[in-house]
Amino acid sequence: MKADLKADLKADMDADMNEAAHPAILVAPERDEDAGLAARIELAFLRHPRILPGIHLFMILFYLMLILVPPLLPAPPENATPFTSFVRFSQFVFWYLWWPFVVLSMIVFGRAWCGFLCPEGALAGWAARFGGDRPIPRWMRWGGIPLVAFVGITIYGQLIGVYEYPGPQLLILGGSTALAMTFALIYTRRGWVWCRYLCPVSLLFGVFSRLGAMHFRVDHSRLAAWRPSPGEDGKKDPCPVFIYLPKMATNRYCLMCFRCAGWRDSIHLRSRRPGAELLKINTAEPLFWEVVFLFGAIGLPLGVFHWTVNPLFQQLKQFLGGLALASGLGGVVGSSAPWWLLSNHPDAGEVFNLLDGISIATFLLGATLLAIGFLSTLTWLSARVVRSTFREETALQEIFTRIGYLYTPLSLLSLFLGLSQLTFGYLKTVGFPGPATDVIRGVLLVGGPLWSLHLARRILALQTADRRRARLALLPHLAGVALIIAAWVPVFYLW
Repeated sequence: MKADLKADLKADMDADMNEAAHPAILVAPERDEDAGLAARIELAFLRHPRILPGIHLFMILFYLMLILVPPLLPAPPENATPFTSFVRFSQFVFWYLWWPFVVLSMIVFGRAWCGFLCPEGALAGWAARFGGDRPIPRWMRWGGIPLVAFVGITIYGQLIGVYEYPGPQLLILGGSTALAMTFALIYTRRGWVWCRYLCPVSLLFGVFSRLGAMHFRVDHSRLAAWRPSPGEDGKKDPCPVFIYLPKMATNRYCLMCFRCAGWRDSIHLRSRRPGAELLKINTAEPLFWEVVFLFGAIGLPLGVFHWTVNPLFQQLKQFLGGLALASGLGGVVGSSAPWWLLSNHPDAGEVFNLLDGISIATFLLGATLLAIGFLSTLTWLSARVVRSTFREETALQEIFTRIGYLYTPLSLLSLFLGLSQLTFGYLKTVGFPGPATDVIRGVLLVGGPLWSLHLARRILALQTADRRRARLALLPHLAGVALIIAAWVPVFYLW
């Protein structure tokens, strides 16, 4: 199995590199003012096309070991550390390092995780070689699928204790991988349907990659001047996620798999200032569902934090419990469930009953919907202010979508603050100063809003030449940013 998988990955990458790369690019990539490190990285991968399959194979084996071995081991003692227990080591890699820092890395590297390191994507790509080549159904193209999947899996993970126990970890991560390979086997072998349409974090990675400094850029002048070499006519575009490369205006779908590097001597890895794509959002394919996700990704991590410490959660639980008792359902909501439905680990002193599960799910879903509704209202008000002086005849939803991207940095850093809670907690246990943790969080709580407000000013200036209206349209977002900060402060500094 290992040898076959390695051979298939190597053959797949070699074929794509041979198809994608123009011979001239193997000598020297295009030079421009933004080349430098990005160009050297591109050249290294083009000259050594076996690097990526090797990385993918290593990540697949490492990933399978981390999810398959811990459920077979006995529960670690309370004083176990990542260096004395493989169960703790697995949890440390996934939830203390991988999840928070992959999100943070997008500011610099964009979706490099997807193309370079993601074992699930590599397995799905390998399985796609044997796919049924069926057409992609219409329902799969609905932009809300990744949002619903992300929120649903996050809530489900809280209910079954995915951060604390190896069984739930295998269920969620392994289940996602099994689904990715299943869809790859059912649908087109020409691309990766899971990565493009269904991956629960594809919307997250896509929208945050717009902040990324590293990106693939289409040089349209070189593309127009390109002429095929003998025998090169008719070759298909190399993109596995169905991007029409000549018209690529954003990297939000791009997995940075390097299959298009050097394509027609016009696509190259380049660097830019973080957030540069958002400063030209009008022409960078703004998507309504991305903005909805940005708003939800602010509310969801706040809900995850608040349900463990906020007295409002206990009040909600008492209210729902009272309703259940009044309806004669007290015995039902007081019952437990299997561990794969609700956390049920009596040896660890944690058993959720149905009331716990309903309360947690209601609280988290409520926090997500509240953030979406609140920030949507502010953005709608802002869009109404600038619409009368808009430089082009555009629907209100389009203006709303463009302006909504100003929350991208704040959304990313809010998500990182939520995901890094375990990381900061671990650092304290090994002697990292508590005040230093508070300072880091404080910097993030200030830096994210300031970056978002800077983007707000620039994005609004793109929409209207009337400076007075642009300043007026900024006011709702000042209120929104202030309230988001106010929601985080008690979690870190008061409770």
